[in-house]
Amino acid sequence: MKKIINGFLGLIVIGFSIVLVGTLMVQSQLENISSLVEPTFVDVESQVAHYLEPIRSSIPETKQAEFDALQEQVVSDPKFQEISETLVTNALNDVVSGGMSMNETAFKEDVQAYIESYAPEIETLSEGTVSVDEVSTVVEEALNNPEFQQTYETIVTRVQQELSPKQQRILSYVNGFTKMRREIITGTILILAVTLLVLVLMNRGWQWSKLFGTIALIMSIIMLMLYFVSPFIMTFLQNRVGMSITLKQNPFKLYLWSALGAFVMGILFKILNRFES
Repeated sequence: MKKIINGFLGLIVIGFSIVLVGTLMVQSQLENISSLVEPTFVDVESQVAHYLEPIRSSIPETKQAEFDALQEQVVSDPKFQEISETLVTNALNDVVSGGMSMNETAFKEDVQAYIESYAPEIETLSEGTVSVDEVSTVVEEALNNPEFQQTYETIVTRVQQELSPKQQRILSYVNGFTKMRREIITGTILILAVTLLVLVLMNRGWQWSKLFGTIALIMSIIMLMLYFVSPFIMTFLQNRVGMSITLKQNPFKLYLWSALGAFVMGILFKILNRFES
């Protein structure tokens, strides 16, 4: 009976260790659900051009090329990319949750503050014709235009049109994971700690070290198998859902390092058991 319980608890340790490593691996790839989707449905760049277009007439003809270059700089700035990503993430979250979480006031403030940061350069290009305050006024008027107020709803609609029901379902699962990942990691660690403590209490006199060694060696084999198999599983899943996922570096290395760590621990526990015996 004791062997059966030990075997069952050992499976729990192995299973939840795999869950923990897998969760950490997924977490390293997903800062938010927008990282899974190419935001082709968001044309924020044209919005920026729209905000600055009223100023163009005040820019001398000889400075028009420089003004175009400045617009490109505005769009390529990391701060602008961050604002765009926030918009995409909100739209995707609303599609999968069925809500409307967009804080329009905060978004407008972010956009206005960002574009206003380029106002001194615009003033220089206009040779003083357009002041910093006038840039602020133009951007504010553009942001308060009814067309802008409909922009977010349009983006959400385009997301719904571009993503298949299966893709929306996958994003819903990912969205749930990103919200619960801390609880998942904490809960998994607690279960592992309690299970290992029970095994120690059930196997006194250093018998637990032999059991831990066996569990660790089995775990190292499984982790190594997952390291080799995971890329094929990922490709299969992408083909099934029709969604291309861009991976940061090689997340599957976490399985490899876990396999090596478990192997070393297994050997150490086996040596410890022999030494105590």
